[in-house]
Amino acid sequence: MNSEANKQLPLAQATSLELLDFFVGISEKYNFKYVLGKETAMGLQMHKGFMPWAASISIILLYDQLVEFINVCEHELKGTPYYLITHHNTEQFDDYFIRLAKRSRVKLGVGREKDEKYYDYYVDIIPGFYAGNTRNECRKIRRVYKKYEKILNSHLLSPGSLKTGRRIIRKLISAYYHKKKRPDDYERVLSTLQKHDKPTKYIFIPSNSKDEGSIIQTRQITERKLYEFEGNQYYSFFDIEEYLIKLYGRKYKVKYYEQPINRAILEGPEILRRVQLIQLDMLIELDKICRKHGIKYVLGAGTLLGAVRHKGFIPWDDDIDVFMLYDHYKKFISVAEKKLDRSKYFIKTQETDKDCNLTFLQIKRNNTKYLREGREHLSTHPGVYIDIFPIFNAPASRLLHFFQDRTCKFFKTMTWAHLGAESERNIIKRQCYRLLAKTSNKTAFRCFMRFANKVKKPSSELTCFYIMKNFKENPGNHRSTYDNIIEIEFEGHRFYATEYWDSYLKYTYSKDYMSYPAMADRIPKHMPAIVDVADLFPNITFDE
Repeated sequence: MNSEANKQLPLAQATSLELLDFFVGISEKYNFKYVLGKETAMGLQMHKGFMPWAASISIILLYDQLVEFINVCEHELKGTPYYLITHHNTEQFDDYFIRLAKRSRVKLGVGREKDEKYYDYYVDIIPGFYAGNTRNECRKIRRVYKKYEKILNSHLLSPGSLKTGRRIIRKLISAYYHKKKRPDDYERVLSTLQKHDKPTKYIFIPSNSKDEGSIIQTRQITERKLYEFEGNQYYSFFDIEEYLIKLYGRKYKVKYYEQPINRAILEGPEILRRVQLIQLDMLIELDKICRKHGIKYVLGAGTLLGAVRHKGFIPWDDDIDVFMLYDHYKKFISVAEKKLDRSKYFIKTQETDKDCNLTFLQIKRNNTKYLREGREHLSTHPGVYIDIFPIFNAPASRLLHFFQDRTCKFFKTMTWAHLGAESERNIIKRQCYRLLAKTSNKTAFRCFMRFANKVKKPSSELTCFYIMKNFKENPGNHRSTYDNIIEIEFEGHRFYATEYWDSYLKYTYSKDYMSYPAMADRIPKHMPAIVDVADLFPNITFDE
């Protein structure tokens, strides 16, 4: 292992390289023939190392050797900091690859041990199944797998999801495949993938690729070649260019070179956990103020889902969502400006930040940075934050409710447009944002508030402009949701949530809300390019 190279890499990349070297040691001992694949092969080809935005490593191993690798790991992993993550030892890990993992320092406390795996470092070891001597045989196996993949990644339709007008066809197809789910899906597809138990001309590598890139000739592995990767020599495909073109297309060098960089991925799961603990600290402070001054709030969206399903953060979540009725929201701002410890926290509003792009409130942690690339020049507080959303009174008329929602969402977009005019990648959208940005964010915000707060008299009809399914029947738009509150456990503390959390989550995420998303979606989605948490929570531990 090239220790000097490791020292110059971000922590997650360095640890992935450490795991790769451990895997290679076992492979050499037992004569396993592996190749580096997917984004690792791309990095090997383009950079002789990691792609700038990638941290994990993908290893491909013939399935019979993968089974043998799992068996020898029973004693090879003893006394090491490494372990295996598989379908058989991990809840809702319904895939055919496995992970060689290394424990991080993250501890979640009693009862949450199963979630700790999502805060560990890992490399993916992907099986290559013998798939026949003709491409037609391979395609038949691939069709079976792709059908399983659609079933595995399918979702129930949640109430009102078709009314948003977004991705309707995709949602209907997903619901169709969800009806086909069976408890033995995994085993049935595995038996198909194992159809050929002896070497064949072609192998099939389970992949979410939409083209023929998952079908390759076996000789690509058996006649593998050594390449340089981060200063060391590792094996990859005999014709790596052919493999990458089939998997990603001929323009892969242009398409994947400038992917956005996510610091949570490069620095690894410990930085994510430290951000979560900073956010938890701010939520605790918010809760203290609200309890003392009679201000009602509820946890909502993914934060509520995390409380119910994980008793804390969803392991790949990176924000906190709090909702308040507008009267309580105004009172909170007034009280927090006096009672919040200003040496630690900052209240971000349109009044405090020149370049504020929000129509809601954020509490931010001083002496931290949490910024998307290219926004360093903006006049706004850069710190780690939690979101606090106001819930407004709504008109009783369904038509007026719809008009208020669309009008406010337009001005909400206009308030954000000055950022979209700089950061939006889509040329057409960027031009639209530039047109909207001709109206200042302050003017747009005033227009938003004029329509949002149009109904002054308290009513049972409410509206939240920060959700897609903002319809009258949404439990999030019922006053009883915010009047009838209970305490719920979140990260070892007690916070407020609606008494009707089950109906709220069913409407928001469907009645299947206890199911995890697809493996590819179990990553933090908000962590930006610039993350600096100073010396906060350096031990990353959790205390009951």
